[in-house]
Parts: sequence; C-alpha cells; structure tokens
Amino acid sequence: MDRDRLLEKVKAKTFIGKNAAFLGCLLCNLNFKWSEELETAGVSKKDFLWNPKFFDSLIDSEREFVLLHELWHIALLHLPRMGNRDIELWNIATDIRINNDLIREGYHIPEGGLSNDQYQNDEWTEEKIYEDLLRKADEYSTQTWGSKLDPSKDNLDPLDQVAIVQQAVTASKLSSKDAGKGTGKVENLLKEFLKPKLSWRHLLHKFFFEKMEPEWSWNKPNRRFREVYLPSLLADENRLTSIAMFLDTSGSISPEEIQRFISEVKFVKHNLNPKKLSIIQFDWCIQKIDEYGENDKLKEFKIRGYGGTSYSEVQEYIVKHKPTLSIIFTDLHADPMDPVGKNEVIWVVSNNPKATVPFGEVVHVSD
Repeated sequence: MDRDRLLEKVKAKTFIGKNAAFLGCLLCNLNFKWSEELETAGVSKKDFLWNPKFFDSLIDSEREFVLLHELWHIALLHLPRMGNRDIELWNIATDIRINNDLIREGYHIPEGGLSNDQYQNDEWTEEKIYEDLLRKADEYSTQTWGSKLDPSKDNLDPLDQVAIVQQAVTASKLSSKDAGKGTGKVENLLKEFLKPKLSWRHLLHKFFFEKMEPEWSWNKPNRRFREVYLPSLLADENRLTSIAMFLDTSGSISPEEIQRFISEVKFVKHNLNPKKLSIIQFDWCIQKIDEYGENDKLKEFKIRGYGGTSYSEVQEYIVKHKPTLSIIFTDLHADPMDPVGKNEVIWVVSNNPKATVPFGEVVHVSD
C-alpha cells in the first residue's frame, strides 16, 4: 500500500474514535506534507509535517498515536500557554501530559516517547509538571519524535492556531452528545486564555468563540472510507462572513500607529480570511475603501487623510452595510460616535488609556 494511502487510513481513524467531532475538525484545518527537513513529525502553524522515513518505520497504531499527539498539542493551546517558560522543559512537560493521557486511553506509544506514571493524575497540569521538573534537573531527556514548540525559530504567533481550536469546539458542541464528549477541558482553557487582558487579538478571538456559532454538516469525504464523516461549514447568517476594519488616518495618528494598524489588517486577512474584508480609511470623512474577497491578496497600502477626526461616516457605513463585525482603530480624539444598533463593534484604542466608548467592546493599546 502506498504511503499516501496509509496516511489517509490513519487520518480516517480520527473521525471514528473518541472526540471524533472535535479532533476531526482540527484535522481538516491542517495541511499534511511529507518533509525531510525534520527527523520525525511536527506541526508548524497550520502544516502537519511528517518525515516519510519516520512514517514508514512505524506500525499503524504508532502512526495513530503520533497523529493524535500532534493534534492535542494544538488543542491544548500548548504554544500560547508556554509564555516565558524554558522551551525545552515546557516541551517535555506537555509531551508527558499528552502521552500519559493517550496511553491511558489504550493507544500504542512509539519508542522514544516520554511518559511517567507519577503525573498520570489529571491534577498534574502541564504547568504543574513543568514546575516539578524544574526541581528535578536533568532527570528527563527529550523524546526522539514530536513537535518542538519554538516560536522564535519557527516564526510562530501563539494565536495562529487558536481560531481552528475554537471552530473545533463549536463543531463538537453542535454534533451529537457522544461525539463532543471530553472537550470541556479545551473549552475552559480557551475561555481563560481569551480573557481580553493582553491584546485586541485576544478580544477578537473571544468574540469568535462566544458569539460565532456556525452550523456544521457531516459529509462523507472519501468513497474509500464509507464510515467516515467530515465536518463542513455551511453559510448562514451567523457565520463571520464580513469584517469591516476602519483605520483612523487623522492628523493625531502617528506613522508608527498607522503601521501598527496595517499590521493588524494583515493579521485578520491571513488568520481569519473572511468572505469579505473591507478596509476603510477615515479622518473627518471616509477617504478610501478597499474590499477583498477570500481569494484576494492584500495590495500595498496608500494612506489618505491627516485631517480632523469624525465618526459620522463610519457610523453611516456600519448601519448601511451591516458587516458581521466592525473593528475601529483610532485614538478616540473626537466626539463620540452615534449608535449603530445591534451591529457588533470592537474599538482598538491607541495611546488614550482613559478614553471610553458609548457601545461595543474596547481594548487599549499603547507604545
């Protein structure tokens, strides 16, 4: 049997096992690639990389273990949760937690994987295992396979994988009771992590998690696997189909703040990629509108404005076009904006920490 066919066979088991709805959705959001650039297997951003020789050296049950191991690194938010901890020791702690759980569920761990019965109890979180390992220097060596979470080396943003975890939780909740069983821990981790205390991006993902509940259908993905069902997103009124991003380009906004705004536009496009993304520059009026479909690439930004600030035309645009979500980047040095009804608004306020907004949610950022 050829290697690609064997991989499909391993992936198919994800859709008929425990937590099928949740893990199956995570799997659908990953791009599988054969790569000899790493020795074993690992996940980088949204790519699952597998060394073909390592894959060939495993039996089916071991391949399934490795696949689930990598999926749970994403599901349990191990990269965002790492913080300022030592990378090597954090990887050991998270590997032990995942492998202990998979062994307990009856999966076959490949040679070289780390596990320890001392940390079998669920009260041993990754953070507690890490702290305990700090007191036991040099007791463990790293396992010979698996992801090595290193954001500086792999150019990873800790929020890159949060959106697909949120989607997977939603899919699980909307499926049958048994299909989504066991994802409560992941949901609690998301709620804790997405408290809007670090950046506006957390607030944006919190909005996704709490308010966007897309409908999912379960369609057969491949004739070779008649028993396997895959989740697919159906377009409906609740889907985040359109985002309007308003960039304040008035005279009180510095070039550094504008560059920050542009960076956040790229983040939304590359990570969320809504069906429609509208970029609206404004000062005392709307100066420029650029619209992008989900398959369009961002063009070079040409800034227009530098006059006074008014939210009048911004308010009119939101009321008229009713985007699923409006994000307004501004310093709030202007009269308050009139209400926009039930339209969702997030204000990202720069260098004005005492400013308040009459509606919507606000997060303050500063240099």
